[in-house]
Amino acid sequence: MLLVSTNISNAQNKNNGEYIIPAVVNEKWGFINEYGQWIVEPKFESIDDFKTNGLARIKQNNKYGVINTSGEIVVKPQYDNIRIVGDLI
Repeated sequence: MLLVSTNISNAQNKNNGEYIIPAVVNEKWGFINEYGQWIVEPKFESIDDFKTNGLARIKQNNKYGVINTSGEIVVKPQYDNIRIVGDLI
């Protein structure tokens, strides 16, 4: 079952002009574009929306980290909590 978060009105959830939408499959979260294609494969326990700096908080193995809009890990999931504030982590 695929569950999609439909809040695509946030401009920060764009990548190369396409909306990036949180979606979950088998209890794993990732991001799809507005056409239903996976941008970030579903492999996270939880995800937050992307901030204006193109970063999103993720949870993996009960630890938090940060990814960019390409799904690359920017901060390895190793923290009990992490916040993205503006352009800072």
